[in-house]
Parts: sequence; C-alpha cells; structure tokens
Amino acid sequence: MMRMPRFLPSVVIACCSVALPVFSPQAAVAQENGQQAVDAALRADVDAFWHYAMTFRYDMASAQANKIAQANPDPSVLLKTFESVAEERKYNLDHWMLRWQQVPQLSEAVTPLNNILSEGYRLRRADQAAIEENIKRLPASEQSYAIAINRLRESGQLAAPLMLRYLGDSTKVEYHPAILRALVDLGQSVLSPLTAALEAPINEANQQMILGVISALSDIGYDVSLPPLVYLANDAQAPAVVKSAAREAVIKLGAGDPANLDASQLYYDIAQKHYYGKAATSADPRSDVAFYWIWDQDKGLVKLDVPSAIFGDLMAMRSSLKSLAINSNREDSLSLWLSANYGREVRLPEGTQDPTRNDQTPSAHYYGVASGAKYLNNVITRALGDRDTGVALAAVRSLQKIGGESNLFASGQADALVQAMQYPDRQVRFEAALAAGGALPQSQFEGQERVVPILAEAVAQTGKPHVVVVLPEAQLNARVQELKDAGFEAYGVTRAEAAAGAALPAVDVILISDEDPTQVQSLRDVAAATPKLQGAAIVIMTKTQASPFAVWAAQNPMISVTQAHSTADLQPVLQQARERAGAAAIDEQAATDYAIRAARALGELAKSRGQVLDLRGAQTTLLQALDDSRPELVKEVGNALAYLGTGESQVALAIKATDEATDRDVKLSIYNSLTTSARFFGNLLGE
Repeated sequence: MMRMPRFLPSVVIACCSVALPVFSPQAAVAQENGQQAVDAALRADVDAFWHYAMTFRYDMASAQANKIAQANPDPSVLLKTFESVAEERKYNLDHWMLRWQQVPQLSEAVTPLNNILSEGYRLRRADQAAIEENIKRLPASEQSYAIAINRLRESGQLAAPLMLRYLGDSTKVEYHPAILRALVDLGQSVLSPLTAALEAPINEANQQMILGVISALSDIGYDVSLPPLVYLANDAQAPAVVKSAAREAVIKLGAGDPANLDASQLYYDIAQKHYYGKAATSADPRSDVAFYWIWDQDKGLVKLDVPSAIFGDLMAMRSSLKSLAINSNREDSLSLWLSANYGREVRLPEGTQDPTRNDQTPSAHYYGVASGAKYLNNVITRALGDRDTGVALAAVRSLQKIGGESNLFASGQADALVQAMQYPDRQVRFEAALAAGGALPQSQFEGQERVVPILAEAVAQTGKPHVVVVLPEAQLNARVQELKDAGFEAYGVTRAEAAAGAALPAVDVILISDEDPTQVQSLRDVAAATPKLQGAAIVIMTKTQASPFAVWAAQNPMISVTQAHSTADLQPVLQQARERAGAAAIDEQAATDYAIRAARALGELAKSRGQVLDLRGAQTTLLQALDDSRPELVKEVGNALAYLGTGESQVALAIKATDEATDRDVKLSIYNSLTTSARFFGNLLGE
C-alpha cells in the first residue's frame, strides 16, 4: 500500500503582546459619535484637496495631494483625517478616491494617496488592541454592538484568534454570548479560521472554545464546515458533549445523520472545491495575499500570509490529507494532493515565497516520483481536462524519471501520455513523447503512432511560430510573405484539405478567412482528424462581430475570431489565439533544448532494436536537420541517423562529413556517425 505523503511545515510565527486600555462603553460610544482628534494642519490640507477636487480645480487638487503625500503622513492618521473630512461632507470616501484616481488630471497625484490610505486600512484591520476593544464593546448595548460589529467586519478573519481566545477563557464568560452572535454575523469571512480551530486538541483548555466554534459554524451554514463536524460527531475519542454538539450541527446544516456520512469523502469533495477555487473559503481575487490558518499547539490559532494564487492549492492539500488520514486507501485523495502540490509550485508568483514550506521540504517532483506512474497518470489526466498546462508539464516531467516500459505501459497506463501527446501546448506534447520514447516500449500500445512524429516535430524547433495560411490564391502569396517577414514560419494552401500536408515540421496556428464558410467548416474537420493539426489554434478572419463562427469560438478555446485583417494587426491576435488554445510560445533556447533532447531520444530508439516504434517517419526531418546552424543539434542528429540503417541516411552523413563548409568539430562527429552506420549496416553508399 502506498504510504501517504507527510506534510510537516516548519513555521515560525512572531507574536507580540499588546497593553490593553481599560474599556468604558459610554466613552467608546461618545468617541465613535464624535470626531477623532487629528492634526489641524493635515486636516486643513485634506479639506483643501477635497474642496478643489469637488469643484473640478484639478491642478490645485493635484498640488494639494502631492503636498500631503510628500509629507509622508502616518497611514493611520491620514485615514482618520480623510474619514473625518468625508463624513463631514456626507460623501463616501472610498467611492470618491477611486473615482478621482480615474480622472487623468488627478490620477498621478491621487494614486500615492490611495496607497497610503490602503496601508491605513491594513494597519487598522490587524490592530489587536483595537480588535480587543471592539470585542469588549459587544455586550454593552445594542448600539455598542452595532458599532463594534462594523469595526470587527473591517478586521474580518484577523479578529477570529482573539475572539476564540475569549471563548476559551472561563473568566470571560460574560462576553461569550455576544462573541458567538458576532461570529455568526461575521459569517463567511471567518469560516477559514473557525474550521482551522477545529484542529485543536480537545482538552479541558480548548473544549469550551471548540463548542463555541461548532455552534457558530452551524449557524453560519456553509458546506466547508461539514467535514470536520462529521469527523467530530463520529470520533470515538471525542467527549460526548462535543460529539453531541457536532451531530446537532451537522443535522442543522441539512446533511442528515453524521453516522451515515463519510468524513473522508466529504474532505475530498471540499478539497476539489478548494482546488478549483469554488469553496466558501476561497481567496479574495482582488488581494495578492490570503490568510492560511493553522492551529499551533503553543500559540493557538495563527495565520500565515500566503500568495492568493496558491491559497486554493494549499487548502486542497490540507483537505486531501485529512481525507487520507481517515482512509489511507483513497487513491483519488492522494492524486488530488499531488495535483495541488504541483499547482502550488507552478502557480507561485515570481518573487514570492510559500511560507508553509522551507528549504528542507521535498519538492512536488519528489512526491510525484515517489508515488509512482499510477498516481502521476491521474494528475496528468486531471490537468489535461482542466487545460492546466503548468501542472500537466510538471507531472509529465516527473513521469519521465520513472521510465521503463513496465512502469509507463502496464495495464493501460499509457493513456495519460497518449492524451498528453494530443494536448495543444507543444511543450506538453514534447515531454509526453520524450517520456514514451524514453521508455523504449517493447509492446504495441494505442497511440504509439504519435510518438515519432512529435519527436521529429521537436527536432525541427527553432523558436519561431509556425502558421498555415488558408486563403484564395490571389491573396495567399502576399500574406505568407508578410508573415515570414514578421518572423513567422508560414506555409500557404488554397484549400482546407491541403492544410494536412503543409510542409512545416509543426503547426501552431491556422489562419483562414470566412469568405467561403464551407472551407472553414472543412478546416475544422481536417484539423480534428490530423494529428499534426490537432494542437493548432484556428484563427478565423471575419467581416463582422456577428459572424456565426463567433459561436464556435465561444464554445471552443481552439478557435478564435477576429476582425483584424492586416498582418500587423494579426500578429498579436495569433499569439493570443495560441495562448487561449493552451499553447504557450517556446523561446529560442527552449526550442534548441527540445530539439537536442528529441534527436537524442530518436537515437536511443534507433539503437534499441526491440522497440516497436516506426522511426521512418522521422527520417526526413533528421536529414533536413543536418543542415541546421546549431552544431550540438547536428551532432545528435548524426548519431540518430547512424542507427537508422537506410541508404538515404548513410548518404546524407557522407555528404555532410565531406563538405568543406562543415565545421571541423561537427565533421569529426559526423564521420564517427558514418563509421557507426557502416559497422552495423555495411556500405549503403552505392556509386
């Protein structure tokens, strides 16, 4: 049985203690109703800015905004000052600041002010002293509660640790009912920390807090709460009072009797929602940072600031592990954990870090290889279905390291690789073909006919995009030449059926006009039936936006429509179509790397007499590549041709070796290849 991967993050959280003021409900209400004391000079400047901006004197408003920003005010003080002025004028602060940022004459000056105000909001949200002050206001009166809950909403998740600390404190019982009410009023915003709090050990110190969390979650009412609640309700080790509360909560959430529910399945279902960003606790897409909550045995509920782009992956990993902890035989949970781990790596924004990992944490690749081909194939299949190029590429590369026919082709496990060889992104196709070819298959498998043509396609890579143009003869030659002048490898045909035979080693985009709708329909059918064209994006030049082919484009990411007709205007359209189809561009260096690796793979296949792949389909491309300007590629190509055993390959090697224009280093390598060919196959040169 596969051992479950272990996730043991090493996290150091710096906490600070805050001296808290004595609270007076009457004073607090008076303070909220009155104006905050602010610096008189700063208030005058803010008031002047507001006046000039509202009266359309944008030059004066800009000068005033620059004066305020250049004074480098404390963000918290500036925020209070702006709020005071806005409240006095009866205007919405956020609305007008964002509106003024869109005014061309004000934008440059207002943007720094908005940045300072944003920092003020951030500081206010995280101010633990202010949060505790508002917690203490909750039970004072309805008016006090209304004021406090509005301030706690600003803090959102950041208020949860202190609120839960109060719930677990038997000396603060008078606050408990109001805090439970407030947690429910805060609703979805506190789901993430509350569900994390259920990971706390159920002991005397935590039991009251856990009971409060269970109560709040049952009233907030989201399915993300179900897995931990069902687990607690069925946990034989949990105290009876906790099990009973959890059971009642599950029933209240409408899920039925928890005795009939599978917590492992529920955790897997939530993990899937997290992975696709559809859980109630998904990250806010408007923010670059999300809060990832964990229960620390010493510090209680703590958060890690993680990039929002990987929050869903981290949460999916957590829920998948919970699922596996309950039922270690769940293959789907392990496969999803691997997918999320790959996703966490490929989606991590450049220049950011994942605080849940450190230098000693094994990579996703490590876990993928350790898990084996079966689970990697599941990851690849999911990624291909999701059109998640990054995860697919990473998982296929891991699969290469497993290698061997028995690993990759046993029990139909080649299915994922075959699917990957049909994927729009060229790098995914190349890596899949390299994995399949590198296994040196000794038995036939469905889809094997794709391996050699894709490796040949990789050998021909130069980094230039390849375009097939389907246009009437009167327009064709000019368009093809314009694309070539613009840096494309272009080939023209006058009929859609001829696109399958385009003399290009690969096809990224097919460009066609809707002048003859039957040709467009024919092209779609030809592309679907031709392996060489299946990964190509189709760009249809239409006369109007109302073209019926726009419906095709809306339903199929492989098809794009455009009203652009000049070559200059079409260049970005072609690139966007490739990206929409999931086919990212390959730069010159990456193209060279793939070309060399593919030539080397073809050479290894040619040496292996027992493999079942037909290498004749690569010969033409290899022969053409002998004239490539990249010496290292030519050497690898020569080595591959040496083992093909055909007269054409031996003749080509002899011509290249004896050509005075061939560099000495390349010449020696080609002579060695020619010698190898003669040793294995005899003299095939003829006259």
